[in-house]
Amino acid sequence: MRHKTGQVPRALRLVRSTLLLAACSLEAAFADDADTAADPGTPPTRMETLEEVHKNVSQRVEALSLRLDRFFAGERIYQEATGTYARLGSFVRIGESGDSTVGADLRVKLDLPNTENRFQLLIEGEPEDEPVRFEEVRANPLRIAQDTTYSTAVRRNIMDSETWDISTDAGVKLRSPLDPFVRLRVRRSFLAGDWILRATQSLFWFDSDGTGAGTRFEIERPLTEALFFRSTSEAIWYRRKDDFDARQSLQVFHVLSPRRGLIYEASVISSDQPQLHTSSYLLNLRYRQLVHRDWLFLELTPQVIFERERDFNPHHVLTVTFEITFGQPYL
Repeated sequence: MRHKTGQVPRALRLVRSTLLLAACSLEAAFADDADTAADPGTPPTRMETLEEVHKNVSQRVEALSLRLDRFFAGERIYQEATGTYARLGSFVRIGESGDSTVGADLRVKLDLPNTENRFQLLIEGEPEDEPVRFEEVRANPLRIAQDTTYSTAVRRNIMDSETWDISTDAGVKLRSPLDPFVRLRVRRSFLAGDWILRATQSLFWFDSDGTGAGTRFEIERPLTEALFFRSTSEAIWYRRKDDFDARQSLQVFHVLSPRRGLIYEASVISSDQPQLHTSSYLLNLRYRQLVHRDWLFLELTPQVIFERERDFNPHHVLTVTFEITFGQPYL
């Protein structure tokens, strides 16, 4: 039987590649304790070298993501930072019709003594999983700023590692009447080279609104040395109202300098009441700058909102914020 020209070389290359892959797989599969206890001077295997490269790249991407969240005071820093952390902001929000509001936002997380970082005291504005509709928070920032109430809670850190973060809270919203709540939050991170996948699931109960659940899925990676991409898919379900709200956001972080940065953001907000529909589109630009040392920030956030209730006509809001952060990273 004769082969066409080129078939044999291709077949040989395929066999050679298959054998090489099989050798690497067998080398990893049959590595035993004797290999682990080998002479420290023994050169690393191909798989060990590959795993080390993968680990280093993944850790650099994760560190970059963490630095950006710390600079922009992301929700992740407040939720997952160890040690004492506090953020105090004073802001003014101005609508295009001239209506405005002035307010303040305080978020504090204090390690409780003699608990080995297992328990923390939280003081915050609207809790992360409070049953407030996405469109109310995003599309009506002036009203939400006026209605903000504070809560206090004790958090129990169950697990805290590079890939897992599990915590539970019990607290009360400080309003009349008092509104107790409990929350459970589980976060799992997956590192894959330049990509980070982060899934967060939360369960909550508020005395005023009943039980519910929140799901968040983030995908992120660096684009260049100065640009970083993040996609956030988020949904909240409320059992008592049988209500489901969802949001999809795309963000690009732009590092202008060590003291200045931008976030370009586009979001779509949907609700299933009375049936699943898009309720709002949002375009945000956040400019953030360090104005003193590493703890005093100025932030300018122009926002364009397209609401269904306004026939998707644009509505403009500008927020000016001065913010002070406290904690070990900011000393």
